Amino acid sequence: MNTQREETIGFIGLGLMGRAFSRNLIEDGYKLVG
Repeated sequence: MNTQREETIGFIGLGLMGRAFSRNLIEDGYKLVG
């Protein structure tokens, strides 16, 4: 299920672990600012 959400999330620390977290958020439809 890939629906666009209205929420925008700011994410600090896009290293190896942060990359996996951010990818999951994007796949869930969140807008991500890093």
